[in-house]
Amino acid sequence: MQNVKLVGSILPTNSKLSASQCLKSKRDKVEMRKIPYAATVESLMYSIVCTRPDIAYVVGTVNCYMSNPGKERCVAVKWMLRYLKGTSSVSLRYNLGKPVLKGCMDSNMLVDVDTNRSTYG
Repeated sequence: MQNVKLVGSILPTNSKLSASQCLKSKRDKVEMRKIPYAATVESLMYSIVCTRPDIAYVVGTVNCYMSNPGKERCVAVKWMLRYLKGTSSVSLRYNLGKPVLKGCMDSNMLVDVDTNRSTYG
């Protein structure tokens, strides 16, 4: 991941993760065990708690099918690593003094393709 092209969004705009993308053949499942998917997702979860809450939704989505992730979720995790590398100067900082909160939200209806519901209130 050292010489990858950096990205500015958490996921590609055309990316939709769903339950139908899980692996079905035994051969694919055996091949997937060679990829450190679970360890990478756990590291991303730690990042959420410490300094990067902006990736919480996507990490929660890729975490849902930890036992059978599928290739699309692996691509999503790699994309998030590229995003984190490209936005390494962005983080939460805790200090004494007057707190300032800066942020934005992009509303996206029908993000969950499995249930066809929006995830935002």
